[in-house]
Amino acid sequence: KRTGLFKRVRHLMQVKKMFLPDQTAINKLAKEKRIAPRKYNEQYALQDDTVIQHFTTSFRFFPYFRTQTVKPWDVKRVHSVLHLHEYDDLLNEYLKLKDQL
Repeated sequence: KRTGLFKRVRHLMQVKKMFLPDQTAINKLAKEKRIAPRKYNEQYALQDDTVIQHFTTSFRFFPYFRTQTVKPWDVKRVHSVLHLHEYDDLLNEYLKLKDQL
């Protein structure tokens, strides 16, 4: 609110065609940026010091070029595609509560 950044971002997204418009507009319009260390926004393999793991769309090249998107609430794909089991306690709790949402 103080800088009006999000208002300017919304306007830029309405008037200019961009690839990944939300992030591009923020990057273009933000005057000051604070880049957090990797452990606070891990986008690849889980590390020992990871605090937040960001589930991003990634590119896979073998056996053919493709994008791979796995959402954290898609528990079966988290296991089958990412082979990630470190979040099983949290995911099991989510599955129990999901029907109540």
